[in-house]
Amino acid sequence: MKKRSVTMYNLVVPTFIILWPPVWFFLAAIDGLLGGALLLVMLLGNLAVDWLVTALAMRCQKVPQVKKQSLAVLVPVWLSGFAADFLGSLLLFIVMVIENEWINDNISNYFFNSIYESPYALATVLLDILFVGLLIYRFNMNWSLRLADLTDQQRKRTALTLAILTAPYLFLLPTQWFYN
Repeated sequence: MKKRSVTMYNLVVPTFIILWPPVWFFLAAIDGLLGGALLLVMLLGNLAVDWLVTALAMRCQKVPQVKKQSLAVLVPVWLSGFAADFLGSLLLFIVMVIENEWINDNISNYFFNSIYESPYALATVLLDILFVGLLIYRFNMNWSLRLADLTDQQRKRTALTLAILTAPYLFLLPTQWFYN
């Protein structure tokens, strides 16, 4: 088996790994106050976005007591999003660590620079975003939104809105932007 030699200069962790919860705890442990602040901003920002999307989706459907209904499902919706993002990040992480020459040359090596330089890397990330969106939809349909007083149609539309608007589009950001 041929050994690969890799030199990493300005390596920034690929964007999708930032969404992986063990990385948050690593940041908090390594950077102390700065890592903890970053973790808190990420968690609260995600919570705010999930609440805003849920409330707007319910308001557009004229659900009564939008504030009460959206707050009732906020934590489960938030946890569903994190679970889906974690599974999607894990899938991309597995692609990165697979010891296969073709995968390394055509997909995972581009995660460290720009996925737009390889159609295979771009397709992999787009499929992963679609996968995470489907998970967000399923988790919210089957668990989170059942806690609110919504009709099946309202639950489906709200779950679909959450899936479309909160899918991890940050996976598409080229990591080279962060260190060039």
